[in-house]
Amino acid sequence: MDFKRIECIFLLVFVAINIFLFVEIFQAPKLLNGVHTVNVQNNDLKNEIIADNITLPKISDEQGEGYYLATKEGHSWISKAKEQLSNNCTIVSSKDTDAIIVNLNKPVDLGNNKNKTLSNIKSFVLNTRNVYQGGKYKYIDSTADKSTYIFAQKSKYGLVTENHSQLSIVVKNNHIVSYMQYYVAPLNTLREKQATISSQAAIDALYTYSELPNNSHVLWISFVYSKLITTRGSIIFIPTWLVAIQNSNNKFTIFKRVNAFSGNVMTIDNEEDKGYIK
Repeated sequence: MDFKRIECIFLLVFVAINIFLFVEIFQAPKLLNGVHTVNVQNNDLKNEIIADNITLPKISDEQGEGYYLATKEGHSWISKAKEQLSNNCTIVSSKDTDAIIVNLNKPVDLGNNKNKTLSNIKSFVLNTRNVYQGGKYKYIDSTADKSTYIFAQKSKYGLVTENHSQLSIVVKNNHIVSYMQYYVAPLNTLREKQATISSQAAIDALYTYSELPNNSHVLWISFVYSKLITTRGSIIFIPTWLVAIQNSNNKFTIFKRVNAFSGNVMTIDNEEDKGYIK
């Protein structure tokens, strides 16, 4: 290879490097300006939320990770539950639902100490002769009149807060009289972990789509798994942000869900979501 050819190659490489550096330097201010624009938009939203007299709990702009999860539909657990539970109850089930209603022949006295009512209910749930797989449920809330105590099913990926994974304990005159139980079979991942939006982004999405009323109070926001769809005999769950919102005027509480993958607001049945994580 002659000297002229080598010189030409070095010149072309030198020009290419300089063009690359020029492009990088030219783009840098734009990238920095983009970050600045996002920060300004976030600050504007925060100021608007404050101006609309909407109060928030502690939230974070830190992103997380989550999975698409799946489980099989089925009622096989019901026969196992009937075998496990004691004779001190009457179990009602239907082929049309994946739930059981358990009526206690002898109601369980919770005692006179109101401060121990919840702990006594939790002890009842953990007893394998009382509740099938009771250790897989976590207390989340109760109705205003303390007549129903709601538990959500736990998984290694997080709480599954669907109506069809709940345990609802019914209390009358300070006695456990019955309960309704749904149970979700073990969950399996469908894909690799994916990034999820922050709790701050979920609140911003609700506000942007006019789902946060003026003069309201966001009681809490929790990262949970919710049903997305049922297909070919499988139930698909996705990570969501579940938000409890209370109207400051009438104290009525509504629930909103935000898809933690896409940031879209999900349709929710507030009759089914009467009580969730505090």
